[in-house]
Amino acid sequence: MNPLSWCFVTSADRFASHPGGIVHSQVPSRDRTERFACSAGSHANVVPIHDVFYLSSLVTGVTAPILGRPVVLTQHVDLIRHPSRVVEAAQRTVFRTYGRFLFSISARILVLNDRVQEFVAEGGAASERIEFLQNGVDVEAYRPALKGEAAQQRIALGLPLDRVLVLFAGRPVPKKGFDLLADCAGPEFDLVFVGGEQRPMEIGRNGGRSYFLGSVPRVRMREIYRAADVFCLPSLGEGFPLTVQEAMASGLPVITTDDEAYRRYQVPPEAICFVRRDQVELEGALNRLAHDAALRVQIGQRAREYVLSHFSWETHAQRLVQIYREVQMDHEAGSRRYGLFSSRRRSRKQNAAAERTKQARPKSPSLGHEAKWVRWRLRVAGWVRKLRPI
Repeated sequence: MNPLSWCFVTSADRFASHPGGIVHSQVPSRDRTERFACSAGSHANVVPIHDVFYLSSLVTGVTAPILGRPVVLTQHVDLIRHPSRVVEAAQRTVFRTYGRFLFSISARILVLNDRVQEFVAEGGAASERIEFLQNGVDVEAYRPALKGEAAQQRIALGLPLDRVLVLFAGRPVPKKGFDLLADCAGPEFDLVFVGGEQRPMEIGRNGGRSYFLGSVPRVRMREIYRAADVFCLPSLGEGFPLTVQEAMASGLPVITTDDEAYRRYQVPPEAICFVRRDQVELEGALNRLAHDAALRVQIGQRAREYVLSHFSWETHAQRLVQIYREVQMDHEAGSRRYGLFSSRRRSRKQNAAAERTKQARPKSPSLGHEAKWVRWRLRVAGWVRKLRPI
């Protein structure tokens, strides 16, 4: 079997290398040409895609099967309720068209909760290709603050030392619930928002003190968690987001929406605060934690213990690499069709094209459909190799 390599299509600033001879490449998603070349380049033998509803997923999902590359899809969410009917209609259109296509061509589909698993199955994915794989957390990087460390981080971030700080981390979009949290601002605590390039107008509209840190590198988030007292994410349809896991690993009490997607994880009530997505109930939970420092410490300790026993970084990474290797082995053996071509079929086409090149046969209108398709595929592969930045 060839050495395993894959391509990340992402806007993240960095990835940590993984041991075990795994080769990976990371290209900023803001550059569309590089993203296209990275996702479809011939150097990658497994192409992971995260979620359907992104332009990078569209480009990668269409290109990878053309070049005979197996796709591993991680679907994070199902259909999200949105106040705009136009946005909801767009979601439904994407999932019913391109979403079904991507579900059908993916060699493996990874989900984070039962609701998304049911949604993917209804979208046409075969049940044997769907697998539940929960996220892992680096508990050494995301840890509780040491003595005096929280004050140091607050000074560095320009945050007050004498106030209870409630942290929100995520994109400023309605499904994350940032606007609901902003409306809960009051005299008992200050709000700290992380995520997005521009300060949303909803922040601070109802009074109270709020701080907007904007978009920060992921490596800085561990420091921001240590500066906070409470983490709050009143989101919809996310299951168990990574930010919640990171906050729990950092020893913070977490307030989040009582979503049915959490049921599979069986989080004990003393390790997390579940509330209805209601402003009155959310305000009550925030005020209760703001007034009781001992309760914050107790819930934070239980949250840390739960993460240590359930969200092992090593277990997650090992299983993910194993999935990639299984997909690669199946693909190389030609035992399963991934997308438009199988590996055996691709070899016969490439051999036929090489034989025609050797004989220097000119392009002819009499060439069959099969030969024309092979010539077009080889031409596309040549363009991709020229564009590849790495």
